Amino acid sequence: MQTIRKPPRENPAERFTDEQRRRYINYAGPVAYLLHNLALLGANDFKDFDEKAFWNGFDDFSQRCPEIDVSHFRRVFESELLRHSND
Repeated sequence: MQTIRKPPRENPAERFTDEQRRRYINYAGPVAYLLHNLALLGANDFKDFDEKAFWNGFDDFSQRCPEIDVSHFRRVFESELLRHSND
């Protein structure tokens, strides 16, 4: 009986250079922090939510890290806000 061997799984992290990995790790933290704060506010029914300050955080991030596009978060937010305002 012939044994069928599966090809080894590729580690996606190996596709990136050390510099690319370092940059993405540094960017993931601030985005996670912003989204974590949004989720926390949502859990409290957005009590004391300052939308302008929230988006200022994203704008600041975009200026510091222009190669990471976070504009889709605002588009989703605006889309959902519009969708729910029509209910």
